[in-house]
Amino acid sequence: METEASAPASLRLKGITALGVEETAELLKNTADDAKGGASSSTSGATKKKTKVRVVWSQGGTLEFAIDSGRDLFSLCTFSADAVATPAGTEVRVGGLETYRTEQETVLGLIRVGPETITGLAPYRRFLEACAQAIKARDASARLVIEQPE
Repeated sequence: METEASAPASLRLKGITALGVEETAELLKNTADDAKGGASSSTSGATKKKTKVRVVWSQGGTLEFAIDSGRDLFSLCTFSADAVATPAGTEVRVGGLETYRTEQETVLGLIRVGPETITGLAPYRRFLEACAQAIKARDASARLVIEQPE
């Protein structure tokens, strides 16, 4: 089941860096390329199927990403990123799920039990952490934080 987020999910990377807009956007693209094939789509972190992060669209400092299932059958979630020049440096925002798939355990294949979980949440979280690490590796003075939902 794919759900359109009424308000983007609040797990996101935000911060400021001394890197330029184009350099920051390129770093985010490269992080997506590096993430291909290594992440699990299971919310528990157990290897279930390999996923990949794909750049769907990009222009300047704006990028749109999708985390795809292992066999490219469907997208688990979609989100965007922005790198915007400000007087203090380049402001970076990655994430806030825009669409996502959920799964829920069933009994006898029919009766839903337990809470729904976002299928691509674990690889999405790892991607945010990888983006923060990549930016900090180039700019040690970058002030980045991964905002967690309350």
